[in-house]
Amino acid sequence: MAYISYVISTVIIVWLIVKLNTYRLKKDKERLEQIITERTAEIRQQNEEIQTQAESLLETNNSLIQKNEEINQQNEEIKAQAENLETANKEITQHKDKLEKSHGHITASINYARRIQNAMLPTEKLFEINFSQYFVFYQPRDIVSGDFYWFKKVNQYQIIAVADCTGHGVPGAFVSMLGISLLNEIVIKKEITRAAEVLDKLRQQIKNLLQQTGKVDEQKDGMDMALSVIDTQTNKLQFAGAHNPLYIIRNKKFGYLNIINKKLKIIDNQDDQNPKTFISIKADKQPIGIYVKERPFDNNEIQLYKNDILYMFSDGYADQFGHKTKHKYFIGNFRRLLISISEKSMQEQGQILEKTFTEWRGNIRQIDDVLVVGVKIN
Repeated sequence: MAYISYVISTVIIVWLIVKLNTYRLKKDKERLEQIITERTAEIRQQNEEIQTQAESLLETNNSLIQKNEEINQQNEEIKAQAENLETANKEITQHKDKLEKSHGHITASINYARRIQNAMLPTEKLFEINFSQYFVFYQPRDIVSGDFYWFKKVNQYQIIAVADCTGHGVPGAFVSMLGISLLNEIVIKKEITRAAEVLDKLRQQIKNLLQQTGKVDEQKDGMDMALSVIDTQTNKLQFAGAHNPLYIIRNKKFGYLNIINKKLKIIDNQDDQNPKTFISIKADKQPIGIYVKERPFDNNEIQLYKNDILYMFSDGYADQFGHKTKHKYFIGNFRRLLISISEKSMQEQGQILEKTFTEWRGNIRQIDDVLVVGVKIN
C-alpha cells in the first residue's frame, strides 16, 4: 500500500510538473506570439513608412528629374539668350562706336562753327579804340550761341547792337550769323545810321530771307535787339529796341533831357554813397521778324554825358533759375545789381556780373544764352 501511495504521489507530482510546464509553455507561447504580433505590426508599420518614404523619394526623384530637365531647358534658353545678347552687345558696341565717331565729327563741326561765329563778333581791340572802359559778359548755353553783339563805327557814329535770336545752340547761331551779315550790309554798305531805320530794314530783310508771309503754320524765327547809335561829335544817343530796353546810369548832377515818344523811365538811387540816376528807355513790344501788329520802330533820342554807362543785354541773365530759390533772378534784381556796382570800373562790373550769375545758378543747368554789354561814355 505504501508503495502504491508512493507511486500515486509520484505520478501526481509528475503530472503537476507536466501541467505546470505546459502552462508555462502556453504562457511563453502566448507572450512570444504577442511579441511576434507586436513586432510584426511594428515591422508592417515600418514597412509602410518605408514604402511611403520610398514613394515620396520616388516622387521627389521624379520631381528632381523634371526640375533637372526644366533647368537644362532653361540653361539652353539662357545660353541662347546669352548668345543673342552677345550678338546684340556687339551690334550696340558697333553702333556706339559709330555714334561716338559721328558725335565727334558733329562736335568738331560745331566747335569750328563757334570759331567762325566768334570771329564775326567785335574784337576787344575795336572796343578799346572806341571806349575808355567797357565789358562784355558773353556766356552761350551751348557751344554756339543765339545771342550776339555787334559794333561798327560809320563816320562819327558808334553803333552798338545786342541781339537775342530765336532759339539757342545751332538754330540760334544760324539766325545770329544772318543778323550779323544783314547789319553789316545795312549799316556799312548802305550807311544807314538812324537807329529805328536800321531795325526796320533788318526786319524787312529777315522776313524776305526767311520767306515769312504771316501764314499760321510758318516759322516765326527772328530776334529781339537793343541798338544804340552814339554821335561822337555831339554825344547824342539814338536808341531803338525790339523787346530789349536800354539802361543808362549817370551821376545825378547831370539829370536828363526830354526823350521822344515818352519811353524814358527815371529811377533815382537813394544811396548817398552811390549818387546815381537810373534811366530806362523802353523798347517796342515787337520782334525783328514777322509779327501780327507790325509798326515802324520808334527812334528815341537822349543827350549823353561823360561817364554815362550804357547797358544792353539779352533776357538770359534775368531768366536764369537759382539753385537755392528755384525761381528766376528777375529783371528787378538785375537792375538793382547794376546800380549797386555802377561806381566800380567796367572790368570789375563784368567780373561781378559773371560771379553773381555763377553763384546764383549753382548746379542748375543754364537755360539760355547770356549776354550783357556795358560801355562808359568818354
